[in-house]
Amino acid sequence: AVMLCCQTEMRYDLSAGNFRVTTYEKRRIKVLKEDGKSYANGAISYQYNGHRTGHCEELIKLKATAYNMVDGKLVKTKMGNDMISHEDVNKLMRLTKYTVPQVTVGTVIEVETELASDYFTSIDDWHAQSAIPVYYTDFEITVPEYFTFNVDNSTFPNIGISSYFCWLSKRIISYIHYRKTIYLSNLFTACINHN
Repeated sequence: AVMLCCQTEMRYDLSAGNFRVTTYEKRRIKVLKEDGKSYANGAISYQYNGHRTGHCEELIKLKATAYNMVDGKLVKTKMGNDMISHEDVNKLMRLTKYTVPQVTVGTVIEVETELASDYFTSIDDWHAQSAIPVYYTDFEITVPEYFTFNVDNSTFPNIGISSYFCWLSKRIISYIHYRKTIYLSNLFTACINHN
């Protein structure tokens, strides 16, 4: 399998006088071989307190679609709620599992998630690559001006850092036209601005 694209956006929202970090992610994975069909199954873990008082995370959105070419036509199969299950791992952790239907060799799997977290002082790690090759990735975060974070840019030593915190990706994209479909073929370079 190959990840055609992974787009991540993090933003701070003010809700009931408190900050929350909302992370939106959209991934598209192309299944190339039989063993790649395992990417139809996924899981999202997050801190959950059963709607008791205190900090928690909330899975706001989980959507998935399988795209297949059948007799020369594009067929979309959406994941239904019956393909989603929740498992309380312990008192604080929940695991949401899902299965995208109708996945075969050649399928493009699209998964969209949105997770809101009360833990606004901590930002999850982000990785440009994964266990499978990633053709295109994009990460954007918007942070209020009164927050200061330490940035570890040891992976990209030539990236400038300044005082305003905003991570943006700088994309190098080349388009390949194939059967009237545009595919992204070149990868990602990172640009971290900390004005």
